[in-house]
Amino acid sequence: MVARLSQWLQSIFIANKLSGPIGVLFALCSALFIAFVSAKGEKLTFLLLIALLGVFFLFIVFVNPRYGFFTMMVIPFVFFELERFLGTKGLPINSLVQAISVYLMILILLKRKVGSIQVMKSDSYSLITWVLIVYELYVVIQAFNPHMHSLEGWFFAFRSSISALIIYLLVLVMIDSKKFVNQFFNLWFFLASASALYSCYQKWFGIPQHIIHYIHSDPLRYALIYVSGRYRIFSLLADPASAGIIISGSATIFLIFGIRNRNLRLKVMYLTGASLMILAIGYSGTRTAYATLLASLVLFAIMTINNFRTVLLIISGALGFLVLMYGPIYGNATVNRFRSTFDSEDASLNVRDVNRQFIQPYIYSHPLGGGVLTTEALGQKYNPDHELAGFPPDSGYLKMALETGWFGIFIYAMIFYSGITRGIRGYYTVRNDHLKTIYLAGTCFLFSISVANYAQKSTFGFPIITFIFPILAILSKLSLLDDKPEERSLESASD
Repeated sequence: MVARLSQWLQSIFIANKLSGPIGVLFALCSALFIAFVSAKGEKLTFLLLIALLGVFFLFIVFVNPRYGFFTMMVIPFVFFELERFLGTKGLPINSLVQAISVYLMILILLKRKVGSIQVMKSDSYSLITWVLIVYELYVVIQAFNPHMHSLEGWFFAFRSSISALIIYLLVLVMIDSKKFVNQFFNLWFFLASASALYSCYQKWFGIPQHIIHYIHSDPLRYALIYVSGRYRIFSLLADPASAGIIISGSATIFLIFGIRNRNLRLKVMYLTGASLMILAIGYSGTRTAYATLLASLVLFAIMTINNFRTVLLIISGALGFLVLMYGPIYGNATVNRFRSTFDSEDASLNVRDVNRQFIQPYIYSHPLGGGVLTTEALGQKYNPDHELAGFPPDSGYLKMALETGWFGIFIYAMIFYSGITRGIRGYYTVRNDHLKTIYLAGTCFLFSISVANYAQKSTFGFPIITFIFPILAILSKLSLLDDKPEERSLESASD
């Protein structure tokens, strides 16, 4: 019955059956109803508009769940800036994305097949899938951690982790052709390029006043963003750190696409977009982002060392690095920030090392960890009397080691290990050159995120998980498309 309803809705949208008298009557009644409600007040009108848009969205996603997934990617790039522009606080961005992911999963479980979306094939159950499932089971076990004081905090963390697993499974189910994979990367390129272009606009023409007001409204936020006499740029995203990591990972992906693309027009497009992203990384002042981009390019060079273009990239990259590090460039805040990334005497880096040494005995004595959401500000909120409450881990790995113990950090590291090894194996085994490029770019992206986790908590929250877990799903299942007929690929998707 669900499948029949889906077909009927598709016939409405495709065949445009509402263009006749019934459609005119429906439009007239809708207009009269909206006019009546509008006369009751602006607030009610706004709520009605939101409700109508919500109902329309549910119907659209019911017809094609892929639209729901793409909406999850777009929401963080819109809502953070909308929140700053409106001057509001606490828009439920995470809750909205999580609700959409659950709705999509329910749809797919009910329908089993929507349009061309097929159920998961048995041979796509890779090590990545099993590691993610084991990690989720371990999060469930953490509910019984005797050191954790709050189940409310555990439920908050569980909701985030289950959303990440659902996103992975959704993409795993949706991958039935290269077309969906190309659509995913095309949307990613658009979002990352728009964000990078907005970063450049803010740097070149000045930060809009509503963002200046947002920065100055919180002393702690101001201290983190206004550094060395300049504002760190964070574009459409939540803060400079998340902007730097996301745009750095995006630059990795599309720089590789540009280098390996044979279509001159698309090569120029990808390399131009990647160049804007690299500028945006510099303007964000996120030192971890510099290091992760370099790390990903090192892996790219190792995997393609037999290619002449790679040799040229290594030589030009090495020269550029030497110029930035030791060239006669003085007084440039962006260059100085880049150089401080590799300064072992930097004060903030030394503070982090001291914190890690201080907390090591706790890790050794708590194999299950102190419980999820027991560190940082959320630890003070949900577990205020906990020994770890308020402690700043400043690292994704340290956070996992403190909160989930030895077993947790091992499983967490296995997620990256399984994804990177799957990507390397896929790159050297698939025959299709287009798929090789995706394997190469996806592997370098995961490696960059794994490096970023040493100094940042770079895999927690949105929008980063709407990129990491789809990449894991793509690496897990992409080889199944190797023997399929050629379809529109990245080399021709924009033609």
